Amino acid sequence: MVAPVGSLTLTLLLATRLDCTLALPLAQIDRSNFTSFVAGSTLVLLLHALPECPHEPSGLRPLLSSVTGLLPAAVRVAVSEDAQLAETSGIRSFPALRLYHGDADAPAVFRGPLTSATALASHLRREASPALLEATTTENIYEEIRASELTAVLFATPGSMARTVFAALPAADARLRRQVSFVVASPSLANELAESSGKLIWHGKGQGQPFLVLCRGLDGPDAETFVYPGELSAEGNEAASGEEATAAAESRAHTEAILEQQLASWLGLYRLPLLAEIGPHNFDQYEARGGVAAGGRAEEAAPPLPLFWLFVNASAEEAGRNDDARELVRSVAAGWRGRALFVWLDAERYEQHAASLALNRELLPALAAEHDGAHYVYAPPTRKGAAAPDAADAEGGGGGGVGTSAWEPTVAAREQLGGWVRGVVAGTLAPTLRSVAPPLLNLEPLTIVVASTFDELVLEATVDVLLLVTTDWCDGCEALDAEFEAVAGRWQDESRVRIARFDAGVNDLPRTLRIDKLPTILFIRAGATDAYELSHHRTERELTDAIVTHASTTLERPADLEEIRQAIEMLPRLQSETRALLEENARLRAELAALRQEQVLPQQRE
Repeated sequence: MVAPVGSLTLTLLLATRLDCTLALPLAQIDRSNFTSFVAGSTLVLLLHALPECPHEPSGLRPLLSSVTGLLPAAVRVAVSEDAQLAETSGIRSFPALRLYHGDADAPAVFRGPLTSATALASHLRREASPALLEATTTENIYEEIRASELTAVLFATPGSMARTVFAALPAADARLRRQVSFVVASPSLANELAESSGKLIWHGKGQGQPFLVLCRGLDGPDAETFVYPGELSAEGNEAASGEEATAAAESRAHTEAILEQQLASWLGLYRLPLLAEIGPHNFDQYEARGGVAAGGRAEEAAPPLPLFWLFVNASAEEAGRNDDARELVRSVAAGWRGRALFVWLDAERYEQHAASLALNRELLPALAAEHDGAHYVYAPPTRKGAAAPDAADAEGGGGGGVGTSAWEPTVAAREQLGGWVRGVVAGTLAPTLRSVAPPLLNLEPLTIVVASTFDELVLEATVDVLLLVTTDWCDGCEALDAEFEAVAGRWQDESRVRIARFDAGVNDLPRTLRIDKLPTILFIRAGATDAYELSHHRTERELTDAIVTHASTTLERPADLEEIRQAIEMLPRLQSETRALLEENARLRAELAALRQEQVLPQQRE
């Protein structure tokens, strides 16, 4: 259960100060050597690229080349320009970075940092091995803190219970291992760090007793330092023998297990910043949005945490307002650590996501939240004396329709925002409804349903409803749209059935309908509270049969107007063919009669 403490050193991390002087050529991979290369490595970071790829950043290969000299021999970085090899790994766009843990058939998307060689090397080392880093100097610790997103430093003597438990954490918790760099050091280094840095304050620790420090960077608004508040040392009877020794060992194992749970829970609580910029590099950390169960590991997740999105305008003109908004949200987030997550992002770059949360890009900064399948939009009040932006201001990307002072981190603003956050978390606020305007007349055979008319036209309808839930950007939905148009045309004269379409890309569905894929086809009987899932039906004929089968009343299958039209068009040809057949029949009858007459005449002569 307990992984041995590794003897890896951090000294190599200092090599990045020499820029690319230790850079090594990237291994070239194709189908001929791919399997053996991956099988012979603990971990492979492989860049799938094309010989001439306009989307490949110019500094990507130099970065990958520079990191090769900072890694253990079994951790390797390579490049492949074999398009067929990329296709076998499910890659359709280039460039693409994939991780292979000794298995060529099981690639994982790389989501680590590409900011520096040291940060990348630290991340790959943690991916490859759960071993701890042994720091022998304060510079070792500083370099790892700079290179890692989050660094846990344990100051404890070899053989102590604290070291034994600390060593088990990265081996037992893969998610923590990928996010946190685990470092052990002698307690004597703590005093040196306390003297050399005003950022790292040990609160009187370092007097020979083990203690744990968690650091997120050294500078910047996200820099944080935490000291584990609990006890890390335990007294035991080392000289005991016999039954006393057995009891002591059992007691120590029990204490270690409890301490391991407590440390995992504490590290999980601080694994994410109060307010972080979200992007491809860390989206997976927020995607699950799991909380940490009391006393458990990060993987033993409680229900998903509320996620708050701060959208800002990244233009230089809005820099001051963006900083105010981030400071305000960060100050409120401090009271919700472990109970809610807060992120910020550029609304221009992630315009589609802003629209999905019912935000107006012209009114920034803006704050939205997702919780328990619903979303909410914050509307901060204007401070007295501050004018709301006019139309011209809004066109220029104004401040959310609430005045330029709305995001200033004042006491009143913190109280206002804090109250809104409490309401979202408690579920006492009404969710924000995202809905486009309904059609003015909506008289076509295919009824258009939007969020604001969903109850009226679907859930509270007095007729049966066949509903297609789709989006304009849905891949492969055009053919189904055409089939639905045909179904609507066929049933347009049946007043007891409504054929409808709902665009989930711009409208919110009721939370009672748990739809997790698009497109989805539902049949809701009049007055019913549940729905039939009919997504496996794909043709007009199949959908028509399903309507007749599931209808709340007996329905006759409508005549297929297209079939009738085709039949009418065929009448002249059928008439001509019938006339020709009749004429042919008459001719054959005449020939038969002539043959019979020829046989009768000889008999009469005889």
